[in-house]
Amino acid sequence: MTMAPRTSLRRSRRLPGVTVQPATLVAVIAAAENAVEKERRQLIDWKLKRPVSCRQCFPEPLCEPTAYSVVATAVVTKPEPEAKEEEEAVTPAKEDYKEVALEAESKLPKILSDSDVEVFARIGKHRVICCLANHQHHLHHFLTGRTQFVQYRGARSEPTEVSSGVIQGSVLGPLLFNVFVSDLPDALNKCTLVQYADDATIYKKISCQEDADEFQEELNNVDIWCANNGMELNSRKCKVMDISRARLPLHFEYTLGDAPLEYEDSQRLLGVHIARDLRWRVHTDIMRAKAAQRLSFAARNLRGCTPRVKRIAYLTMVKPVMTFGLPAWHPTTQENINKLSRVQNRAMHFAFGKILPEPRLQNVMPFNMHLRHTDLVFFQRCQSGQTDFDARARIIQGRALRGDNTAHPRLQPPPARTAFGRSAFSYRVCKPWNDLPPSLKDCDASKFPSLCEQFLWCNF
Repeated sequence: MTMAPRTSLRRSRRLPGVTVQPATLVAVIAAAENAVEKERRQLIDWKLKRPVSCRQCFPEPLCEPTAYSVVATAVVTKPEPEAKEEEEAVTPAKEDYKEVALEAESKLPKILSDSDVEVFARIGKHRVICCLANHQHHLHHFLTGRTQFVQYRGARSEPTEVSSGVIQGSVLGPLLFNVFVSDLPDALNKCTLVQYADDATIYKKISCQEDADEFQEELNNVDIWCANNGMELNSRKCKVMDISRARLPLHFEYTLGDAPLEYEDSQRLLGVHIARDLRWRVHTDIMRAKAAQRLSFAARNLRGCTPRVKRIAYLTMVKPVMTFGLPAWHPTTQENINKLSRVQNRAMHFAFGKILPEPRLQNVMPFNMHLRHTDLVFFQRCQSGQTDFDARARIIQGRALRGDNTAHPRLQPPPARTAFGRSAFSYRVCKPWNDLPPSLKDCDASKFPSLCEQFLWCNF
């Protein structure tokens, strides 16, 4: 398989909508605004009004984005008692708001629609498109007419108009970029494009020269798309990596434009360093060094603190570095596990001194236990449908043994002839899952992590 990283964002989902008579809706909103303005003049100190959430006053079917404007207006326009002579405004009680809410609940569906279905789900798509078209001038003013200058030690350059790009750090920046690159997947037909935020990866299984030619054609399509959209790729930052464990892997030359692409033995993808042979020694060494650096920083700055503070510092600053991305990657070999375990042992000595208490008193799971706990939690989330991943694609049900629970058949790992295959997630999770009691497998997904941790401590 050959991969080439790119940059893009995910698509945004479309919103549903409501069919409302424009004249009726405008009249209702105008009447409500007039009532609000009249009521505002009667109040002496409007800041004393206590806001009440619409969700506390209205049932769920009325808590829709389109209904908020009318509902909230109906709540505010409840006539309040007249102000006292001492010029003290009286804030209405919550029961008054509920009375108005019930009255608005009986009137609002009759105003907006003739049926009892959700309001926002019946807006025509043409009206939504018209509303979006009305905001084009706002985007035009947001992107145009901006200038920039450079100021250094009191000296200031002449303002220059910014004719390209979007304001850095703006809220609309990622959204506009997402819209801009939303048609990039349409340019690729023979490869798979995986996008996450501003990162993307193109990959394809290469078995012969024809597959390599198709991959090169897709790279040319990406280059053409960038040229048509006014973008230019930096070929020096675009790399290619062949993922293969063959002794003599296929090696083909790829170009982007007129520049040849360089091959790499490992590539950083979403914070995880993937090696060409799918071994995790490189990623383990990088994460161990980064975690040790953070632990040294904490040790220099937390001298004299209590063991509790040092333990919290390790759990918040150091351990997340070593466990980031699990179980998408796994140390696999005992050598890699020992490298990460030594960092944790060093942190425990930093927190509790030379003589360490029992692991349970440390209240920190040993690294081997943490790896098993992570696998079980992820597998249970896949079982309950919380994660869009079929963890049982390669796992089969084994034959029932005496004493097995019929509601939870025993899982049999897929066949594996090498140590690399036995370190795969679908292989290593079967035995720990079979060892769990049926009550733990049937528990709620939100309670499973804590109950699973208790079970692992009991069998430690």
